Amino acid sequence: MALHVKRPPVATAGASGLCSAAQQNDPANNTDGHRQQVVVVAPVDRCDRFSAHLEDGRLLVKTSRQPFLDAARVLLAEGADPHTTILMRHRGSDVNALRAQLGVAAGLTVREEDGRPPRFARWKPLHLGDGSARTAEEEAIATSMAEAAE
Repeated sequence: MALHVKRPPVATAGASGLCSAAQQNDPANNTDGHRQQVVVVAPVDRCDRFSAHLEDGRLLVKTSRQPFLDAARVLLAEGADPHTTILMRHRGSDVNALRAQLGVAAGLTVREEDGRPPRFARWKPLHLGDGSARTAEEEAIATSMAEAAE
């Protein structure tokens, strides 16, 4: 006798504010009365890294393992309405892979632990003493400041 295990959707509406692909591609679920913003992600040099752009081509995130969530933080920092619905699509696709309220997505990160599937977790900004890596832009500024000091 085969056991049938009901698996939850990839993401669910409710407390997390995220919706599964089936839910968010249903036109009945795309009418929340707030503005929508489409974030397009594309792979970059490494297979686990993606860039994130707006539909008009403006770069939001140069490289990230969680471009949708990082793009949400950029938009929120720029003053976007936290109730705006953001949609994620892969470059060349019209399918919405993820949908969330901007403020909800900006407050999440993806936690990966050994032997467990990736899970959403509350995002905490890194502090200077946490040893965060430099971005390419920060590296260029540091290099030019060092050269100017010589």
